[in-house]
Amino acid sequence: MAEGSKSAIEFLASNLHIEAIYATMDWALMFPQYKNDVRLQIISSKEIEQISSLKSTRDVVLQIAFQENKIEQINLQSKLHLVLNDIQDPGNLGTIIRIADWYGIKNVVCSEGTADCYNNKCIQATMGSIARVNVFYTDLLNWLPNIKLPIYGAVMDGKNINSVGFENEGLLLIGNEGKGINSSLMPYISEPISIKRVGLAESLNAAIATAIICDRFLNS
Repeated sequence: MAEGSKSAIEFLASNLHIEAIYATMDWALMFPQYKNDVRLQIISSKEIEQISSLKSTRDVVLQIAFQENKIEQINLQSKLHLVLNDIQDPGNLGTIIRIADWYGIKNVVCSEGTADCYNNKCIQATMGSIARVNVFYTDLLNWLPNIKLPIYGAVMDGKNINSVGFENEGLLLIGNEGKGINSSLMPYISEPISIKRVGLAESLNAAIATAIICDRFLNS
């Protein structure tokens, strides 16, 4: 489900299959180009509030067909790919997917213990970016050994990203919010990297750290 006008417009412009639109008459009149393309059901604001998981959604809810990306079909022919090891918070996952979209990153590979990308909280956090980013789930312990690209692992005691000579292509591995990267995956990291700390904060939010490293990698 995608809720709210902003997310709805993003999904309707994507290649994903929209099964139905549930919208108020006011929304349908504002966006008439969508009425003939997808099954549209006019309902009241009160009814939308009843089916929505958000308190602020009063105009439109989309029902979208579930899409599963198979890891065997991943295309690694681009500069950077994100790999997530047990990110637990759906909001963090959604924000990371949105960050990937901002930087033109097409693939986000998740461990099997990572939050569900179709969780409502995650969908809303992506603000429609999940329609443009491929999200895969796989056993990283079996998948990473077969990868020939450099693997950069975000850790607390790695090399300062400002002094890392990033390759033209690579994978960025981000660990769990509390535990970091699982020790079983550490042997597959080509370059442990970290963001230089100046103040006294114990750590950075996983999504914020991802954004900082992506910016450094893609602008190096």
